[in-house]
Amino acid sequence: MDVVSRIYDKAERLNKPIETKFGSLIVYQDDVELMARRAQKALLNPKQDNVKYFNWDFGSHNYEEDAQ
Repeated sequence: MDVVSRIYDKAERLNKPIETKFGSLIVYQDDVELMARRAQKALLNPKQDNVKYFNWDFGSHNYEEDAQ
């Protein structure tokens, strides 16, 4: 399971980081990179619900769709 951690909110440093569990427990080493990319995508889109990115398929989106 990844943990998404936010340290800044609206360009201001938070007194305490906000940590949110992201996805399920990672069992296989091969799954780490993909889940880290998904967690990063969720972090870069704070207005969206994290659940939207649990199963994000980077290969099925073109550049413009993936940039949203």
